[in-house]
Amino acid sequence: MHRCASTHSSNNMSDTNHAEKPPIPTDKQLLTQESVKRIPIRKNFFYFSASLFCVTLAIGIVAFLMSMYKIHLTNMDNELRITSETIRLRLMTEVATDLSLAIKTADSPVIKRYFLNPFNTDYQAEAFEEFASYRRNLRDGKVFWVNDIDKIFYTDDGDTFYKVDPDRDTNYWYKMTIENTEKYNFNINYNPDLDVINLWVNVPVYGYGTNYSRRAIGIVGCGIDISKISESILINSDKSIDVYLFNDLNELTLARDVDKALNKVNILPLLGKSGEMIVNKTKSLGPSEIELVEFDKTLYALSTIPSMGWYLVCSRKIEFVDLLQPLFLTIFSGFMMLFLITIIIFNIYISRIRIRIEHQNIRLRDLNIKAEAASRAKSRFLAQMSHEIRTPMNAIVGMGTLALREDDVGKIHKFLESQLRASQLLLSLVNDALDLAKIESNKLSILVAPYDMKSLINDSLTLIIVRLGEKPIRLKTDIATNIPRLIRGDFRRIQQILVNLLSNAVKYTDRGTITLGVGCERIDDERIRLTFVVSDTGIGIRSDALPLLFGDFIRVDEESGREVEGTGLGLAITRSLSELMGGRIEVESEFGKGSVFTVTLEQEVVDWEPLGPFDDMRADRGQPEPAGFTAPDVRVLVVDDLPSNLLVAEGLLAPYGMHLTCCLSGVEALDLIRDQHFDLVLLDHMMPGMDGVEVVETIRAMPGERFRSLPCIALTANAVAGMRDFFRSHGFDDFCAKPVDMEELDALLRKWIPPEKRQKPLDAPGGAPAPVPALSIEGVDVAGGLSRVGGDWGRYVDLLELFVQDAGPRVRSLAEGADHADIVTVAAQAHSLKTLLANIGAPDVAAMAADLERAGREEDEAFLRRGVEPLRQAVVKLVERVAAAVAALRAHAAAVGPDAVEAAMGELGILDRAIRDRDIHELDECLERLKGLALSSAQCAAVGDIAERVLRGDMDGAARAGRELTRTLASEAGSP
Repeated sequence: MHRCASTHSSNNMSDTNHAEKPPIPTDKQLLTQESVKRIPIRKNFFYFSASLFCVTLAIGIVAFLMSMYKIHLTNMDNELRITSETIRLRLMTEVATDLSLAIKTADSPVIKRYFLNPFNTDYQAEAFEEFASYRRNLRDGKVFWVNDIDKIFYTDDGDTFYKVDPDRDTNYWYKMTIENTEKYNFNINYNPDLDVINLWVNVPVYGYGTNYSRRAIGIVGCGIDISKISESILINSDKSIDVYLFNDLNELTLARDVDKALNKVNILPLLGKSGEMIVNKTKSLGPSEIELVEFDKTLYALSTIPSMGWYLVCSRKIEFVDLLQPLFLTIFSGFMMLFLITIIIFNIYISRIRIRIEHQNIRLRDLNIKAEAASRAKSRFLAQMSHEIRTPMNAIVGMGTLALREDDVGKIHKFLESQLRASQLLLSLVNDALDLAKIESNKLSILVAPYDMKSLINDSLTLIIVRLGEKPIRLKTDIATNIPRLIRGDFRRIQQILVNLLSNAVKYTDRGTITLGVGCERIDDERIRLTFVVSDTGIGIRSDALPLLFGDFIRVDEESGREVEGTGLGLAITRSLSELMGGRIEVESEFGKGSVFTVTLEQEVVDWEPLGPFDDMRADRGQPEPAGFTAPDVRVLVVDDLPSNLLVAEGLLAPYGMHLTCCLSGVEALDLIRDQHFDLVLLDHMMPGMDGVEVVETIRAMPGERFRSLPCIALTANAVAGMRDFFRSHGFDDFCAKPVDMEELDALLRKWIPPEKRQKPLDAPGGAPAPVPALSIEGVDVAGGLSRVGGDWGRYVDLLELFVQDAGPRVRSLAEGADHADIVTVAAQAHSLKTLLANIGAPDVAAMAADLERAGREEDEAFLRRGVEPLRQAVVKLVERVAAAVAALRAHAAAVGPDAVEAAMGELGILDRAIRDRDIHELDECLERLKGLALSSAQCAAVGDIAERVLRGDMDGAARAGRELTRTLASEAGSP
């Protein structure tokens, strides 16, 4: 540029000298001279413009280079920061889980006991089993342990066993862990045969010696293959960035040069003059701090990994050559406008980079916060789950230990029953955890099939009633009558949602009311929107905890609900199931007053027949509904292969006053139908020999109109969706599910008994008879079983005796079928046992039989093999308890002596006079004295009948019942 300027200056001077001695110019020459005089003016303007352009361009280039330099440094800062944070979080994530498992295993009482007694084979077997369980949860499955007594190095896979000599240099890790480590340490070595780098986690196991001094008794550890981790970290990061990971001893544990890390080279020489300053500064940082330092034309990012006791240094050289390319692009452009445009674009680029960097920083900060929050939540969850699992496990181990020490069979049974309950609780916890794992891995599927809405509600309420226990809680329902009876959806998952919400209400409600509401809204001709509402009067939820309520691993308000068991998974699973089915869940709550949970789901309709009225029968068990009519002229045939089922049918149909005929087989039923006239046939579906379907088909084939029109109703315990259509297609007129619901039975009889044969019911007590003394059987819902026979105590006791007689042979047949792999026999006996157990009111064991029956139908041999023995043991124990209770009842009835009879007759005389005189005070006192006498069950029932009539104001009926009881007592006492 300067050279060009000099040339122009020289030319100008020549032109000037040449113009100093001109001849006398002509006009044309004068014109030419004027033109020459104007040329320097144009050249000066050009020089000025060129100079201005050059200055402006130079300023622009300098400004551009400075900006590029600043941006380059900023990018390097952020790149180093991101690289450092990525490596730190990656290592923390990869190692934290295995480290926590190793620490937990080292604190196990089983491991400590084995390390103190390494030659005890029982302790060794238990410890090896725990090590195997520990290994299954590790990333790479490498487990080792050394106890300080025999100093043998063990691995769980059995490949490595050798004696550890602490004095050898190669075993410095053992001596360091035993003598100088409080919690854990890490050791890295290279396996040339496998070409892997192993990070060994060494955790000391502490115990107490004979003098009660705390000392390290061995080591538990695991190996983590960090080859892939290191390779991924180093490959994905910028090659120009040097990565150094070192420990408290300044030894390298990770670097781009693998040999330096394997040889544990000291980091100080590698960092040069700044090494000591950088190392000291790194060790002074807090857990989440990242500090950027520039020294000697090198930029460093310093951070720590406190959980591993390691430190991280990422560095990059600041090279000026990186800044030259924009300069050449600018020089060769040659145009100011392009330069200005470049500046504008560059500024826009700078703004975007800054925005992007800010977003990256915000995102990185958010990810860090979320990672730490997730880590804390999972840590709390693991602690809670550990506590929840440890509680039943302690009960299982403790009860097993006590049972082994005990010789009394009765006490052993109690220990084993406690152990069974703890096992069921543990299974429930495991199922919740597995469900959540399936949901998180997107492996939980929704199985859509037709289901009956009434069965869904009844089954859910039945499960919850068992969990209510002795709590003074009223369970109510508010079910819309327009809900279609038959719907298509996932029955099991919807029931899981309802049971989770109802169980949650039971947990946090001590008294008051729990209400299940179900609403229905029609969407179109094929779909409806169901709304399930569970409300309670419990402790409620604080407003600040509501947004966290459905989070994974979270239990809100743990202080007020500390005594409530649970891991906090129920509501999280409920939310996920609702969303998987395309629905949603909402909650409203006021602290101290209760909560309302609402789940909304869309379902397909199979049958638009409305569900109809639905009352609170399930919540008030043991109170049988009175018959709505009597039909003394109606003849009914009841067919079932189980005598207990016939006894239940007699009890349920007794209030209707019909003529009942019962038989135990299909062949016998056909003979009775040919020879006699019946108005109605109640027929069991599954019977040995000729089943219910074959019997009905034979009846319909008989000649005569009365056989084709004879109402036949199926009795079945398999009331699944679609069974109504199945029975109708095989000749049945209707079906009734077992166990029989009184409301459903009453509606069924009204449907098939003509109005002209129905009469108004006679006067009868509306309440339940007086209870039989001391009738309490563990595992049996006496009130529920009593309702199966219409509230008749005598029939219920007979039903219990039939169960004792019939259950034993069926259990033996069940076991023989399992021994011979006879699936048909196992399923049939499980079906019969399910009915027997449901009749007496044993829902838990009945559910076990139902599961076994279902496995038989599905030919699930694995479930059959493991399910038969628990069912057999449960039934055998239940038979023993029922037999003992029935024997006590019979002994009590036989022990009613003449003194009690004489006293009762005297009180009945006083009662008769009080009724005539309308002396209410005397009536009440007399009834109280009668109830306190040691009478038989039938006599107690008669006293209850009298009290009920007095309560209703039926004094004449009470007097008649009193005189009838007097005659009965006189007859039993032998009086005239």
